[in-house]
Amino acid sequence: MLAATSLAAECVEGDCQNGWGRYEETLNGRVVEVYEGEWRDGLRDGSGTLSMYTSGGLLGLRYTGSFDRGSYHGPGREVFFRAGEEIGNAFEGNFEHGSRSGRGVHLFYNIRGAVGLRAEGSWEGNRLNGTIVRFRLDGSVASRFTGECQYMQHCEGEVRRFDRRGREVSVENGTFTDYFVNIPQDNIRR
Repeated sequence: MLAATSLAAECVEGDCQNGWGRYEETLNGRVVEVYEGEWRDGLRDGSGTLSMYTSGGLLGLRYTGSFDRGSYHGPGREVFFRAGEEIGNAFEGNFEHGSRSGRGVHLFYNIRGAVGLRAEGSWEGNRLNGTIVRFRLDGSVASRFTGECQYMQHCEGEVRRFDRRGREVSVENGTFTDYFVNIPQDNIRR
């Protein structure tokens, strides 16, 4: 037997039709989405902040920036959370109809709070054409990728690796699968 699901959405403050308002969506009595910002014709439109929560009620993602007809559109910043805690993973750049588009930077922070991975360049959806730099815990550059990546997992281009003194030790050209996903676990904030 399936359990009944109760989804509710309402404007809890202000004007969620044309103006500024706060909107909440709940699932089985738990808040799963909150939007605070500008509205036009009943859609998110203008500046605002969208917070999405897990089924357990913990913050999962927060987007602050521009909206157009309900979608991320224009400059914005996404910050990702795990178990309600910021995990040191953020994207800042331009969006077009809900997808990354144009210039942007995706930063992954290490356990010391410093940048562990920096992906920067031109984005189209989840495809990056640009540069990805991996840093060691001491801040030195471990490798630099230049090329194109889909979802940071399937990359085509060139990887240059460096020793701790910054000297280039190897260069590889080709296809790299999961290369940037498999960062040493002690180098990523959990």
